[in-house]
Amino acid sequence: MSPDQEDMSPLRILAVSRTHSGANDYAFVRAFRRAGHSVETVNPAEYIPGGWNSLVLRAVRRVLEQTMVETFNRAILAAAENTRPHLLFVFKGQWVRAETLDKLRGMGIVTINFYPDTGFRNHGRYLPDAIARYDWVFTTKSFGVDDLRENYGMPRSSYIDHGFDPEVHRPHVLSPEEERRYGCDVVFVGSRTPKKEGDLAHLIAHRPDLHYRIWGGCRWSFPIPPGARVDFGGILWGAEYAKALRGGKVALALLYEGDPGAPAPDNVTARTFEIPAAGGVMLHERTSVVADLFNENVEAVFFDDRDDLVAKVSGLIDAEATREAIATAGRQKVVDAAYSVDHRVAHILDTYRQCAADLSSESRRRREGSD
Repeated sequence: MSPDQEDMSPLRILAVSRTHSGANDYAFVRAFRRAGHSVETVNPAEYIPGGWNSLVLRAVRRVLEQTMVETFNRAILAAAENTRPHLLFVFKGQWVRAETLDKLRGMGIVTINFYPDTGFRNHGRYLPDAIARYDWVFTTKSFGVDDLRENYGMPRSSYIDHGFDPEVHRPHVLSPEEERRYGCDVVFVGSRTPKKEGDLAHLIAHRPDLHYRIWGGCRWSFPIPPGARVDFGGILWGAEYAKALRGGKVALALLYEGDPGAPAPDNVTARTFEIPAAGGVMLHERTSVVADLFNENVEAVFFDDRDDLVAKVSGLIDAEATREAIATAGRQKVVDAAYSVDHRVAHILDTYRQCAADLSSESRRRREGSD
């Protein structure tokens, strides 16, 4: 089938993706399916467990990791042999080996990576070797294209924003029980890093009178002032994550300081789009990227440093009408500006078609050269 014919036909897509509701990679799987394409998944968590946190299990994993990775890559190739996909879509892909990509490309399969993190060297030993073997890499970091070209010899990449999942990130009406579970003054949902911990510690130290909920299942070590109400919770997925964002009067979007070896700290995150999509009032660390996405003090509020974080929280807590207006305008912005994963998928598929045409031309040249 030619690339022109594929423009009019549903694709067979093999996705390396987790498969639970709320996972960012599975949001893309569902978006591909909503667009009419057939998607089969290979879930890395079924081959390489991520929840082995005890010393004993971590030691076992180190011993077994190579076998796990080999089994996982064989599963990708077996699924490709069975499905004969047009496209391999890999989200992050820290366990996908370079030789696996070479074999898939030899089968005429276009390989595309959607990479959501700041750097490529802090996620196992396979990714740095494999990243330049893809037909195309989408990076969600504005500095990612230069990093890929200069440090990994990968010229085939482009910047793309994260997106929200319309099936998950929407304004949920909270029941009385959910109001008790999720209601608070300030909510943060995410992982612990030293910078984020410092941000939260500073805010809580200066506004100990507020009620905080911090979700993510991490071990936070900052001191809690006497009398402060800080509730810690586990990891939230899917609708419960969206409800938690809506349950706080203010939802914080704190940014990661960046992977070791990354050229820059994070400047945008999935929460940048998910908080307003869920109907939350987003207080976001200021970056030039985010300032281009939302109108300040209309669709989102930005803070410059830790003292400004305290000031902005204080200004929003007692301003109910302002918060409601920001939540409404923020939700409308992500919808009107096409910030959903469905629109990201449409762009990815446009790139797929160009890659497929290039791969078809390359294959034709090889055949002509062998005649």
